[in-house]
Amino acid sequence: KDLPKALELFREMSTEGVPCNTITYNSILEACVKCNDLQAAEEIVQGMLSTTCSVQPDLITFSTVLKGYCHSGCLDKALQMLESIKGRGLHCDEL
Repeated sequence: KDLPKALELFREMSTEGVPCNTITYNSILEACVKCNDLQAAEEIVQGMLSTTCSVQPDLITFSTVLKGYCHSGCLDKALQMLESIKGRGLHCDEL
């Protein structure tokens, strides 16, 4: 329930050289979505998509943010995310 502290710890992990994996990223994204901080979630996904990040987003990554968009009524962004999922060759099992 303390998203700012969780984000601080997540960033500190990177600064200290602690390796992150998709589970780490997906966990912090889930926290962002549950706290309705979609901007932070978007920034994290963009970071994952950058050439400097060794961790690539997976279906859970995109689905978590998609869920956040749907719950907050951002349907245009949800549809864009769905297109990103399809564009990466990933397949949703539910919509």
